[in-house]
Amino acid sequence: MAGRPDRVVTFAQMNCFDFVRTIRSSTSGPELYTKCERALAKQHVTLKPRDPSKSLAEQIAGTHVIVPTTEPVPGEAIEACAPTLKIIAQPAAGFDAIDVKTAKRLGVPVCTHGGVNADSVAELTWLIILNVARRIHDCFKTFQAVQVGTPLGRQLRGKTLCIVGMGKIGEKVSCIAKAFGMTVTSTRSKTPREEFLRLIAEADVVSLHCPLTPATKDLIGAEELSAMKDGVMLINMARGPVVNYDAVVSAIKSGKVAGFGMDVHWVEPSDPNLELYSLPNVVAIPHMGAATEEVFDTMADLIAEDVRQLRAGEKLTCQLEIS
Repeated sequence: MAGRPDRVVTFAQMNCFDFVRTIRSSTSGPELYTKCERALAKQHVTLKPRDPSKSLAEQIAGTHVIVPTTEPVPGEAIEACAPTLKIIAQPAAGFDAIDVKTAKRLGVPVCTHGGVNADSVAELTWLIILNVARRIHDCFKTFQAVQVGTPLGRQLRGKTLCIVGMGKIGEKVSCIAKAFGMTVTSTRSKTPREEFLRLIAEADVVSLHCPLTPATKDLIGAEELSAMKDGVMLINMARGPVVNYDAVVSAIKSGKVAGFGMDVHWVEPSDPNLELYSLPNVVAIPHMGAATEEVFDTMADLIAEDVRQLRAGEKLTCQLEIS
């Protein structure tokens, strides 16, 4: 908890820490923090929250474990605690906000836990798709106006869904799509450019699930949006910068994109006053795809297991391979 002093813990094993501290750097909600705190306490690790008024580098000296979630862990922060830092344990699949190259250079392992959130993210993806297809925001307005039978939405059966990034989450999304009677196509990182453009052009719904890398930044820009069907529904469950902000705003205004749903944003937390969020049939939620009791319980146990394996000198089963 904030303000609680670190505990001094002495271990007999050579590989154990004799003074253990971890900083959670994220501004996410308190639920994951509480679960991680309890799980790490079993490994004699004291979890301390970040002070948002200071940079991470200013407060991280002497830290042995970093638990990032969604907030950036820059190279200077890793270097600031390099003499003591033993591991970066990410209770999530994404690592785009972590300077993994600096971590590798300094010999600090980074552990991620992909796939744990697949069911929860897939379920939320469909919540967003259905909200966009049936224009739920407009439904609230017509209900308040004491109207019935409006607005007119779109049926999904018989439509084509293109999943951009067919990983574990994409596979779960695909299974649900087939239950709706949809045709499913998909792209992967090695999909040729011409095939990629053809597949998104044929889709009624394009759902993004790829990691953010230099190759996927602005993956959906003006050219890609113009290739899509008029009235396409676009869903971003990947990372904000996978979609070019100006291009998607323009496409929504022109009617090219009939609905845009997202669980991820260009900056998080995002400014709700941005023009995009005021546009018609835009569904924006606060990066909560993995925010279920089941996922958080599992993630907390996994990062505690990362620490246990490190202490015992065992192979880190969830260590990220950094090229």
